[in-house]
Amino acid sequence: MKMERATKWMLALWALGEVIYSYQLVGFYYMLKIFNASMSRLWLPLLVNGLRFTLQSLVLLGALTLTLKRMPSLKLYAVYSAPLTIAGIGSAVLRLSLLQEIGLRTLLEQLLLLSGFAFLVVGLMGYYSKNLEVRKRKVITYIIIPALAILAFWILIPIPL
Repeated sequence: MKMERATKWMLALWALGEVIYSYQLVGFYYMLKIFNASMSRLWLPLLVNGLRFTLQSLVLLGALTLTLKRMPSLKLYAVYSAPLTIAGIGSAVLRLSLLQEIGLRTLLEQLLLLSGFAFLVVGLMGYYSKNLEVRKRKVITYIIIPALAILAFWILIPIPL
């Protein structure tokens, strides 16, 4: 039973990572097109995109489980990751539509990813602070979650900026 649950988590996180980092796949596709390289090399960004988000999420959820002694369900984590997923799709669309406007596109991509990340953190803070009555614990929760999220997503395994 635990192996099925772990497999379900890994596959869901992998799929979310593919969608969130789809903008990198678009960039890699254009790079291969420019250099007339074989399109069979697209397996590398597919592998890395899913692996990056899976590792980021596992580090974050593992640290939160160790420190706060609770873990959200897969469905809830997917819901909290939805803004980040929308940001990834939006960034991919920007890369497809604004080929020449690199400065504007980069700025918009980063704003989308930053806002998606912020919504993920706010969702996790709401989940972990729910049912806490002691004010001190809520403050600790509001400090721990953003710190661990920044550590997992921007320092250990960074979102490519």
